[in-house]
Amino acid sequence: MAKRKQGYQVHSEIDDVALKQFYKCESCVRYLRGYKAYKNQQYYYKCNMKGCSCNRKADERHRKFLNIVSKYSFGVDEETKSLVREQIIAEYNRQKDRKDTHLR
Repeated sequence: MAKRKQGYQVHSEIDDVALKQFYKCESCVRYLRGYKAYKNQQYYYKCNMKGCSCNRKADERHRKFLNIVSKYSFGVDEETKSLVREQIIAEYNRQKDRKDTHLR
């Protein structure tokens, strides 16, 4: 019994499943959760709705996301890139804080 894995650990931020705030289930439109499979040690995104079978490999989703984002890249100098990056992070944090406050 000691060798058998039971339960799970909850980590709010795991870089390997960082897009869980962006992807929603195709069936029930809920945000997907991220987890690491014990069997193959791969990361996945999965719907948390009971009975829903939406389960996607994280690597595939990340490639798809990068492919979409790469279409919107534009040539600018490093200083402008840094400013844009900071603004995107600030806006993301503002939206997340707003969402978290709304849920309370």
